[in-house]
Amino acid sequence: MLFDKRDVRKVCIDDFALKRGQRYGTIMIDLETHIVVDILDSRDCEKVSNWLKGYPNIEIVSRDGSIGYRKAIDEAFGDVIQISDGFHLIKGLSDGCKEYIQERFGTSIVIEECETKGQSDGTEEIKGKVLSEKEESKLRLAEEIRGLNKEGYSKRAISRMLNLSRETVRKYLNSSSVENGNKGRRNPSKLDPYRKQIERLVDEGRLIKNIFEALKSMGYTGSYSNVGIYVSKMKKECGIDVVKDGLVRISKKSLIDLLYKPIEKVTNLTKELYEKIIEKYPIMGHMVELIGKFTYSPHEAFG
Repeated sequence: MLFDKRDVRKVCIDDFALKRGQRYGTIMIDLETHIVVDILDSRDCEKVSNWLKGYPNIEIVSRDGSIGYRKAIDEAFGDVIQISDGFHLIKGLSDGCKEYIQERFGTSIVIEECETKGQSDGTEEIKGKVLSEKEESKLRLAEEIRGLNKEGYSKRAISRMLNLSRETVRKYLNSSSVENGNKGRRNPSKLDPYRKQIERLVDEGRLIKNIFEALKSMGYTGSYSNVGIYVSKMKKECGIDVVKDGLVRISKKSLIDLLYKPIEKVTNLTKELYEKIIEKYPIMGHMVELIGKFTYSPHEAFG
């Protein structure tokens, strides 16, 4: 396609590899028609400047952060408007917002979880550490083993009396074994069959007391404390740090991820949690919205 160089007014120039790491060229694209106008087999400042002079009516040039291109445009036109190209514009904005978060926010923030409207506060929330039925059973066994050991029974004798292996007895006699003896292993839970329903309820922003009541209606017969522990572990698997029922710790990394990914791609956040974040920190919502406008519709960003 032939162009009248006098009609070219708004362009974008960028480099491309002719031979990666050795030779580069420069491409010119019309910003209004998005059609390639010209190609130069160099990105040398002087050659690019002379090349641009062949388009006498250029008013706006979009470019990357190259000092060479800036100098070439200045030498060719002097007073032409230079703007950052879309990629570098979004990158500069995102990096600026990232720097703001790094400077103004701590390592994490604590926010309240969402509670579905119309649900009352009936059950007392878990406060402090609550032991599960299995953990209580392990503690009782540890106390029994240590009691027999104090009475003078050997490890061999205790293992026979309680029908345990000597290795298990040895671990329970170790003061740190109750917590660490089964580290890395995950035993089946009576809540496992309800995991999908629990995940859905968590995504809806339900509190532990609401989840417990919902599970009871589905046939769950276990304790309230087990539901709290199960949900807490499930959230930690997704990167959500539960401070206590109703409060969640969100890391600075997750806040930064919001600048570069859609909410649904930030694996340790839900839309409900995001709404709570921007309710407490409106600046986060402004930054995410602005970057989104430039990313998906740059022209509207100036509207």
